[in-house]
Amino acid sequence: MIFRFLSRLKRYIEISNYERLGFFVLFFIVLLISAYYYFKHSHLTALDSPTDSEMIAFINRNQSFFEEESMTNVPTNVDDKTEANVQLFNPNTDSYELMIQKGLSNHIAKNILNYRKKGGVFRIKSDLKKIYTINDYYYNQIKNSIDLPLRKNKTRQKSGYVITPKSFHIAINSCHSNDLIQLKGIGPVLAERILKFRDKLGGFYNFNQLYEVYGLPKETTDSIKRYIQIDSSYIQPTIAINSSGVKELASHPYVSYKEAKMIVNFREQHGFFKTKEDLTQLKIIDKIFIQRIMPYINLN
Repeated sequence: MIFRFLSRLKRYIEISNYERLGFFVLFFIVLLISAYYYFKHSHLTALDSPTDSEMIAFINRNQSFFEEESMTNVPTNVDDKTEANVQLFNPNTDSYELMIQKGLSNHIAKNILNYRKKGGVFRIKSDLKKIYTINDYYYNQIKNSIDLPLRKNKTRQKSGYVITPKSFHIAINSCHSNDLIQLKGIGPVLAERILKFRDKLGGFYNFNQLYEVYGLPKETTDSIKRYIQIDSSYIQPTIAINSSGVKELASHPYVSYKEAKMIVNFREQHGFFKTKEDLTQLKIIDKIFIQRIMPYINLN
């Protein structure tokens, strides 16, 4: 009985030649795959582990990056007297492009503009440290390039408003924005509008021209007129009636397109204007208009 059992068991587990061949083929394939992955892993590990010389070369190539990164961690209490390569700039009036041209970084110029858009005003040099990207170290480098006073004038300050003494006057045709923002009611935006209108005109020849500044309240104009001085020697002849075309003439605030076309047509028919008074020959042009533009006429 036992013999019969062993005989059946032998027949059950007996492997034929084909089965034995298949087993060896399968074993060989598994061996090849294992060898492939082993050598591939060994090769990548060798490539991913740089030698000492490769590591030194990498550090040398990126040395400038490490130096720049270390400079950002300079302590804010460093009193460095060296100046950065920044030209004189006004953080209240200079445009983004102008600040970039003068040497400020894109990031700092953008933060200054954002501060101004929120209504912020830089009164003194150290106010720039309100910009979180400007620490004490960088401020000490650029403070001589900031077009602002170093300290507040306590005799002119009261409750956050500027107190203007009676003896104080501003030459409107030669002043800068820093001068105008000392006047009560004039901030950086209005100061820039006044200067922009002045430059388009060629200068102010009358106090009442201030009422024509866009956005300048009448009450503010009334209060500052007594501190304004008209320096007519700075007026520029911005209307070249003998050489400008219609479009160029009409770019002046006082000259409309219709009036510019009349001037050009008269010039083409009668020749150049020899004197300013020749404009009176244009009967169809209002005399008030001629009086307004008379200080700005350029006969060249």
